[in-house]
Amino acid sequence: QNLSPINLQKILISLKTAHYSENEVLIREESPVDSFFLIIKGQCLLARTFDDEVHQVKLSTGDSFGDEYLITDAVSHETVTALNDVSVIQLDKKHFLDHIKTPLVDFIAPEDLPVALQTGAIVLDVRLPVSFVKQNLIGSANIPLMTLRMRLGEIPKDKQVIVVCAKGIESEAGVFLLTKNNINARVLKG
Repeated sequence: QNLSPINLQKILISLKTAHYSENEVLIREESPVDSFFLIIKGQCLLARTFDDEVHQVKLSTGDSFGDEYLITDAVSHETVTALNDVSVIQLDKKHFLDHIKTPLVDFIAPEDLPVALQTGAIVLDVRLPVSFVKQNLIGSANIPLMTLRMRLGEIPKDKQVIVVCAKGIESEAGVFLLTKNNINARVLKG
């Protein structure tokens, strides 16, 4: 909804559809991801191991996945499996980054942070807890990027969320995930 007509047109001509049978794997843990997926029919199970626990999320029509790995250029930390016959729309990495991620991910300058905090914004650090404990912004919350999808219910939808990490790339992935879930989020530059 937030994309320009030109970007939408470029995306539409680049889309591919794919079909998967029950129990077929769409993304396998530790494998590279080269597409953004949008489910148009059926359900998938996203399973991710974190802190020796398996966390699962059921994805249905309208849900998407793969964006985190396209943005961070990391291998998958999760396995996505079809729970029944599934149809998806796929968009390759280049088109996703150029025509979806870049126009949707917003930034905030460090000098604007104090005003944002005074008006009720919160800071979310998406690094792993071991890094967060060593150094963090005072008053920030910590939800690692790898568990953010599973913990979206903990993020207030009525506040601006300013996302931070070590290098900015995980913050961009976090902001994209929050934005597509109707949460007002921005990356802290630098």
